[in-house]
Amino acid sequence: MDELSEKDKFELLRIARTSIEHGVKEHAPYSPDLVILNATLNQDGACFCTLRMNDQLKGCIGTLEAFRPLAVDVAENSYASGFRDTRFSNLVFSDLDKVDIELSILGKLTPIKNMDDTELLRYLSKSKPGMVAQMGSHKGTFLPSVWDTLPEPSRFLEELKKKAGLDPKEDSLNIQYNEYTVEKFAEKRNSI
Repeated sequence: MDELSEKDKFELLRIARTSIEHGVKEHAPYSPDLVILNATLNQDGACFCTLRMNDQLKGCIGTLEAFRPLAVDVAENSYASGFRDTRFSNLVFSDLDKVDIELSILGKLTPIKNMDDTELLRYLSKSKPGMVAQMGSHKGTFLPSVWDTLPEPSRFLEELKKKAGLDPKEDSLNIQYNEYTVEKFAEKRNSI
């Protein structure tokens, strides 16, 4: 994917907000007009949309691998964060002026060399990437920003395993890990 310009970021945040507003009014995501968007926003891309109200998480849903135009992925995941994240109640009209939107555009998933827990913890203490853990049908991910709340590699890995539905004591040699980077940017609105 090409590097995003400031104009691209502004446009993606506009699409995210429009999709959330459209969701409140129409109960469906907004469909961006790809014909009027530049080539970068039409490239396949993967993103996560994180919503916060009063500095509290209000929704976070995304895509790990690119399979549709980035503008469409942003619209779909923004809507899903506001209305399909089962951990939270759906957004309502009165939330629109209070919700803060953060987008994380994901780089490609890169396999992490198979290592035991000790080696993996040593690696994570230096790199602190976004990570996917997968074993069979169990799968979970943490964005790199999760390191802000789980800075200790052993705790990060334990919680990632739990999120993937795995036993936190499961040997890492049995788990497939992928890492990724993100380009993160946000539209900050005044919280009431």
